[in-house]
Amino acid sequence: MGELQAQANQHVVVVAGKASMRSEALVKAQLLGARFAAQNVLIVPLSLETPAEVRQSSAMAKGFGRDTSAEKPYVATPVVDESGVPSDWLEYIEEEIEAAATQAKQSIADLKQQGIVIVARRDGRIVRRGLGAPAWEIIIDDIKDAKKS
Repeated sequence: MGELQAQANQHVVVVAGKASMRSEALVKAQLLGARFAAQNVLIVPLSLETPAEVRQSSAMAKGFGRDTSAEKPYVATPVVDESGVPSDWLEYIEEEIEAAATQAKQSIADLKQQGIVIVARRDGRIVRRGLGAPAWEIIIDDIKDAKKS
């Protein structure tokens, strides 16, 4: 993440969780899309699902049209390694989940079920960590307020 922030000079919001949590977060983010661009914020959705869960959710997917919320200019797909896994991102998020589990006195499985959001300023400082779907207005304000300090 530090490399991304140093080269692109962007704030980064990692949204890690199950497909439904990530999808909800990205759909809600569309309402504030212009603010993400204005403040140079990049959202990185990261799957915490096992391969079996991915296959099951793909098999159950129904509906009309396709979700284009992950194709917005302020959303980035994590870089994957040779095996097709975003291992650097997963390693980072696993450390954050372990720390959150200790602080919240919850199991790692419970936290993965809820999902986790990490907000990092462009200087690398973490300004917010949270469980569940992100509160985008608060996140945007935290980044804006952090610029003043």
